[in-house]
Formats: sequence, structure tokens, C-alpha cells
Amino acid sequence: MKKQYTAETFTFYSDPGHAWLKVSGLALLRAGLYPSLDFSSCSYWKRDKAGELFFYLEEDCDAGIFLAAYYGKNRALPKLKHSNSNGSSRIRGFNRLPRGERFEANMKAALQALREVKAA
Repeated sequence: MKKQYTAETFTFYSDPGHAWLKVSGLALLRAGLYPSLDFSSCSYWKRDKAGELFFYLEEDCDAGIFLAAYYGKNRALPKLKHSNSNGSSRIRGFNRLPRGERFEANMKAALQALREVKAA
């Protein structure tokens, strides 16, 4: 079975030590996720100049939680693009998310969902 992709695109920002998936607050809500409940404290948030809220989801756990939830809602994955920095990313200076009470359960569910996606 061929993997399906939506028209939506998200960007992974990386520096030499880490990477984060940039996701709008609206995209998180559409996936059924809440920043204060569902993620680790390794992710960040910031409002842009227009006041829109964006989240920078840490690559090892939180981005996978989002992608698994996104797939669960859409039965397809978004397209991903990459933006690399040679120095330390400015994302490291953004506001940190609190560790959510549903983080551990989300990690288990995300790992299972992503295994199923990979097998498809």
C-alpha cells in the first residue's frame, strides 16, 4: 500500500545538536492535541509578529506524537521540509512547554501508530 500525503507542509528546523517541527496552534488543535497536556518540556512555543501561536516540537518525542495524531485524523501524513542552521538555533531561546500529564501515554500510542505507518 502506498503512503498517502496531505497538501499540508510542515518544516523541521535543525541546528547541529537538535531539530524541531514547527506546527501552528490551529494544527495542534485539529490533531486533538493540547500543548499544556500532551508534550514533553523539550519543545518550545512563540508567537509570530502577527500574533499567531507556533509550537516547535522536539524531534525525538513530541514531533512523533504530533505526526501520529495527524495521521490518525487524516489517514495520511503531511509533507515535511527541512531548514538547517550551522550554529545554535534561535528556537532554543523561545518559551519552553511544560511537561504534560498525558506525555507518557502519548509516547506509547505514537510509537505504535508510527510503526503501523512505517509498515504500510
